[in-house]
Amino acid sequence: MNVSMSLYNNISSSKQLEPCYILRPLGYYLFVLWIIGTSLNAYILYVFIRYKNLRQSSTNIFICGLILVDFCGALFEIPLSAIALVGCRWMFSYVGCVLEAIIAYFAGCSNMYMLCLISIDRYFVVTRLCSTSVILVKHAYITVLCGYLLALFWTLLPVIGWSSYDYEGVGASCSVKWEERSLNVTSYNLTIFIFVYLIPVIIIIVTNISAFHVIRKRRRRTGLNLGESHAHRQYLIERRITYTVIFIIGGYLLAWTPYSIMSFIRAFIDAEYFSPILGTIPAIFAKTSLVWNSLIYVMRNGNIRDYLPFCRNYRFKETRFSYTIDKTTIDKTYWKCKHARKLKCKGQVHTNYINTILLYENDNHNQSGNALPAKIRIFGEKVRDRAINSNETTQAVIDNCLTNLSDYAVARLHDFKHINYP
Repeated sequence: MNVSMSLYNNISSSKQLEPCYILRPLGYYLFVLWIIGTSLNAYILYVFIRYKNLRQSSTNIFICGLILVDFCGALFEIPLSAIALVGCRWMFSYVGCVLEAIIAYFAGCSNMYMLCLISIDRYFVVTRLCSTSVILVKHAYITVLCGYLLALFWTLLPVIGWSSYDYEGVGASCSVKWEERSLNVTSYNLTIFIFVYLIPVIIIIVTNISAFHVIRKRRRRTGLNLGESHAHRQYLIERRITYTVIFIIGGYLLAWTPYSIMSFIRAFIDAEYFSPILGTIPAIFAKTSLVWNSLIYVMRNGNIRDYLPFCRNYRFKETRFSYTIDKTTIDKTYWKCKHARKLKCKGQVHTNYINTILLYENDNHNQSGNALPAKIRIFGEKVRDRAINSNETTQAVIDNCLTNLSDYAVARLHDFKHINYP
């Protein structure tokens, strides 16, 4: 093992790293991060293991692989740095430094490759007319394993002699050696910047931009009619999943890009450009990605929220209509529909309302047994067809809705204005 002892002689268990009033708040922050990250990631993994239906999608398999790495990183990596910061000294010897660096580096590489795989998967799903079987589930498991092995390959290279691991910043964490200018270290740093950061980021950006453009084009040319309700529902689902993936990727890049820029400057421009404390803060901030991934996924995924004890039945609480409909409610609905003409999409606004009502009722009927009354369903179909096949303005259609639909349907027109469906 090519172990560097350059800082170990200076950073011992008896020497204080920096003033404690600076380091301890960072350590307490990491402890909070450790509690949230470990518990949240563990619960999501439990949900994936407990409910087989969540493992029927290749995207969910890739996200599960991402959450698994985040859980291991939060459980084993964060406590070492947190204890060192609170104690104002590194307490785990150089061997502990190497182990902490291996865990952190493996988690970072695995996250990048998992996000790259998720982006590729979403690109194929969206561009192939929302065919969710583009990548088979068993192939997704194999692909996740390959991503782990590739991350492990880059992680073990410093252990066997290509570069090495060393203390960074104030000495409360460890990473790949960045400062040394030898050919051994510089060649490794350049290689990982290309194959672990640059190429995956390019793939992630290109695939997600392409998927986003496909969704926008499909949205403009797809008519929202009940004859294509299944295709439209699938489109809405895929759009929401794609946006969720984009948020997860954005959170990861936001957490890791400052650290990547700092490491690049230290490796190739000026090793002494950052003070020790400034070299530590980006490393600590990068660890927040271990929590952000799962937090964003829970906030954006209704299926997962339904299994969380504090979010159970959240969607149905938003969409219950137990209050009494009066003239004020109808007037508010009429006013909102009237001003929807400013959107310059004649017939489209009300079609969204009617279609969303029917889509929700179909879904709600399957889960809670509440069916939409046949009279309202038939009338909704007639109004929808009139808007699509005629030149009636949105205002005329809404007038017709308010005149003929029962209070039951008007309530839904009002309430769906406040629901951010996909």
